[in-house]
Amino acid sequence: MDKNSLARTFQNIYPYRNYCLIAAALCTFTLVYSFVAISPQQQNDFLIPAVLGLLWSLIFYLSICVFQPSSLSINKPSMLQRLKLKFFGLFQTLLSLVLLGLTLAVVVFSFRLFNALI
Repeated sequence: MDKNSLARTFQNIYPYRNYCLIAAALCTFTLVYSFVAISPQQQNDFLIPAVLGLLWSLIFYLSICVFQPSSLSINKPSMLQRLKLKFFGLFQTLLSLVLLGLTLAVVVFSFRLFNALI
């Protein structure tokens, strides 16, 4: 999977980025609710799914925002505009690597939490 297909995939789901924020808000509410209103014996039933849901929804939101549709369509760009496009591509590649690292960290964290439940 090359960078362009990844960008196209996230551009197709760009209109749904607000749902990731809603899911993150619900998970945050559940997290706060589990600390405030639930006894410590029952907190694990709400705490671990809320943390994982919050992390995954924020990862999806971050990936959608990193690969948002660009409005840069210039027929004959000047030298400065070409330089800007090169820097845009460089920073998008760097953000992709950071996003990949964060996703791997969340996957490892998810497996550790699932193993703690078992």
